[in-house]
Amino acid sequence: MKMPGSSRNVLLVLSICTLLGSACSKIYERCELAKELRDRLRVPAEQLATWVCIAEHESRYNTSIIGTLAQGKDHGIFQISDLYWCETGDVGGACGIDCNSLLDDDIRDDYVCARRIYRAHQGLQGNGFRAWAVYQPHCSAGQAANEAKYTNDCFGQDSSRVEEPAQRIQVDQQPGALTLYFTGFGYPYYTYQNIF
Repeated sequence: MKMPGSSRNVLLVLSICTLLGSACSKIYERCELAKELRDRLRVPAEQLATWVCIAEHESRYNTSIIGTLAQGKDHGIFQISDLYWCETGDVGGACGIDCNSLLDDDIRDDYVCARRIYRAHQGLQGNGFRAWAVYQPHCSAGQAANEAKYTNDCFGQDSSRVEEPAQRIQVDQQPGALTLYFTGFGYPYYTYQNIF
């Protein structure tokens, strides 16, 4: 039986990660995770400290953690269950991902799936964070208390506000060329160059 190309690629990456051990996983520092969530993944300011709290109590900020339950396992930094949300060794579950992809150092897919879990439980329970068992005993203290404990010292004076950077247009004119750059969300990116 011939494996599709994407399955071979996933198997190859997982094999390499297994051989290299921690090279494909990561243990975040608290403020490093807060900055990753805020700056790269655009977590809403009012939820940032709670997500950091959940990651601390679920995985101790370790992306490669697999928790064993009576039925099934939990995966990654947010301990996402393979009973419903992901499938081990295959793309599936409600998040449409392989649980093994939650064990690497890229937490974008972890957060996307965690947001899906949050939204589902928001509709069911009125508070999406209740999907995580650690929320009630450790992270439900309220926004101000969570910010003081998990994020205030990460961003300088006012970590409670995540301000969207203004998009700017920069025009570089050189003889024979017009180059436009747009910047936003903290990352400059090149958009257009026209040679006259």
